[in-house]
Amino acid sequence: MSEALRGHLAMLLFSALVAGSFSLGVMVANEIAPAALNAARFGIAAVVIGVAALATTGLQRVHFRAPWRFAVLGGLFGGYFVLMFYGLQTAAPVSAAAVFTLVPVMSAVFGWLLLRQITTGWMALALAIG
Repeated sequence: MSEALRGHLAMLLFSALVAGSFSLGVMVANEIAPAALNAARFGIAAVVIGVAALATTGLQRVHFRAPWRFAVLGGLFGGYFVLMFYGLQTAAPVSAAAVFTLVPVMSAVFGWLLLRQITTGWMALALAIG
């Protein structure tokens, strides 16, 4: 199996996992506080990514030159996911999944508006399939 095909299959698997997460998310959205749920998710992710980083290239001094970047990025992701779970308390999971799948399309539009990035035909096809 070629590396490109493995990459495409991995992205399809990722998309299926994300799509399924909305159905599971709506089941727990009213049972657990969104901030507590996401704190646990981010804690687990930090441990997994930390172990992966240490097992591969390791953590180097240059990675911590501007640690505020990690706080900004983590805060944005944390806010997004907490708000997503609050949204799942009132919205149908299919509607929430539809919004999530439109985020890459919105990124392409804003990429063109703000940075004049061109979306190629292959990119547009991938976004349409998504």
